Amino acid sequence: MFSFFNRTPRPKLIVTEDDKLWIEANLEWMMGQYGVRPLLLPPITAHKGPFAQFSDRIEKKLTYFMDNVCERMDVDPDNVDLHLYTAGDDFGLDGPVMVRFEGGYSQGEYHHRNNLTGKFDIHINRKVIGNPQALFATMAHEVGHIKLLGEYRVTEDNDNHEYYTDLTAIYFGFGIFMANTCNTRETWSDNKGYSGWAIGKQGYLPQQMIVYALAVQAYLQGRKDPEWADQLDKIPRKMFKQSLLWLHETGDCDVRLPQARGGRASDI
Repeated sequence: MFSFFNRTPRPKLIVTEDDKLWIEANLEWMMGQYGVRPLLLPPITAHKGPFAQFSDRIEKKLTYFMDNVCERMDVDPDNVDLHLYTAGDDFGLDGPVMVRFEGGYSQGEYHHRNNLTGKFDIHINRKVIGNPQALFATMAHEVGHIKLLGEYRVTEDNDNHEYYTDLTAIYFGFGIFMANTCNTRETWSDNKGYSGWAIGKQGYLPQQMIVYALAVQAYLQGRKDPEWADQLDKIPRKMFKQSLLWLHETGDCDVRLPQARGGRASDI
């Protein structure tokens, strides 16, 4: 009779039912757009691979990192011009700008093809260079604009295009960086003895939706305890394990491999 008290609580879904359906429907849409292969690759980490390199020379190697982001996301690096800026700079470039905000300043900005160079201009705020994971997440988000807007998959008047851009970055393997940096804490002090802290938000999708998308990715890969999950910070790692266990116990995932079943319309 004591077995009742020793039962492990059944895992719960960490997102709303509407958010679950949104993530799964749009992952299914992306399978049709980008192919299944990006979703089957392990997510990128800063622990090994190209993004573990040059940790002491991040700013000098920005082009190296951007090239690797582009190659992972099937964008020709030669079609991208990377620039650094300080918040408040006037770029003087033609075309709409898509801005990623964190704590009141833009992390990165995307411009349509430059009329003079024929390339996509991506600007990265110098402030984000101090946080490599936030830097890589920002780069992936801005390249995601190329996949969606630059390759004419969505239009700018779609109110949700920033959320799709975050999900695109996750689809191509940058979900760990995004989960670890979507909620930020910054401390400061000065020479007068004053100090303080601030909490900000990077990106558009909330952390629980990013983590659930990662869990769906692992579930579709047939993984129950992927080693790359150890690279998630404590809170998103706990949510990830709960979500993946929920998926394996319930089987309640409407996306199937090797080919999406279809029958449900993405809202893109």
